[in-house]
Amino acid sequence: MGDKQETCLKIYRGLEKLLKTKSLSNIKVVELCEVSGVPRSTFYSNFRDIYSVPQCLWDDLMGTTLYQIGNNLTWDEGHRKMFRRLLKYQTVFTRV
Repeated sequence: MGDKQETCLKIYRGLEKLLKTKSLSNIKVVELCEVSGVPRSTFYSNFRDIYSVPQCLWDDLMGTTLYQIGNNLTWDEGHRKMFRRLLKYQTVFTRV
């Protein structure tokens, strides 16, 4: 796994942790960086703002699932894989 992927995973996990106690609009980038263990400069080299984090997570999840239907996955395979991955980040997508 590359450095960018590892950084994004840390931020996704940090966001998930914070969303258990507060809404996305009440989470500050500084706070997310603290929880994630990622410097603010690194955050901003990967994301535009706090709202772009769930958008990027969605694209990351769909890039290997729904967006691959017809290429290397069948409709059924793509959807099953998507639902498994969404369950992994259930807190993020139900709270955002």
